Parts: sequence; structure tokens; C-alpha cells
Amino acid sequence: MDDGYDTDADDEDGDNEAGGCLWSEWSEWTECTVTCGRGFIIRHRTAHNLSVCRKPYTVQQKSCPSHTACTLRTSVQSTL
Repeated sequence: MDDGYDTDADDEDGDNEAGGCLWSEWSEWTECTVTCGRGFIIRHRTAHNLSVCRKPYTVQQKSCPSHTACTLRTSVQSTL
């Protein structure tokens, strides 16, 4: 499915200008999507010249292991 978005995990430095497509600078990485366990950090950039670029927007995603283990909390209710 082509939704207009491109996952671009291989272009670490943002130099991919094949075909004359010019990209903005990469955004800052987001904070991790979780506070414990494994989540993701994401950054994006947009195309400056949409008439030449295949996609208007490209995204990079990396895993971000949290240093905090997740704990399961349960509550027990008395049936008395």
C-alpha cells in the first residue's frame, strides 16, 4: 500500500537526493514511545520540491530500549 509515506532507515545522514529531490533537514528524534521495555524513536523530513520527489515525507524509526523494566500491577478486591 502506498500511503505517501516512506520509511527511510538506510539514509542516516539525509543525503538521498536521487532524481533531484531536495529534502529538509531531519527533525530532532522524538522521545521514546514507552517508559519501560522497548519502544521507538522517530524523526522525519519533508520534500522541498514535490513535483520531483516520489514521496512528500520520509520517516526514520529506531528502537529505543528503556533501562527500566516493566512491572505488572494488579489490584485485588475483597469479596467479603
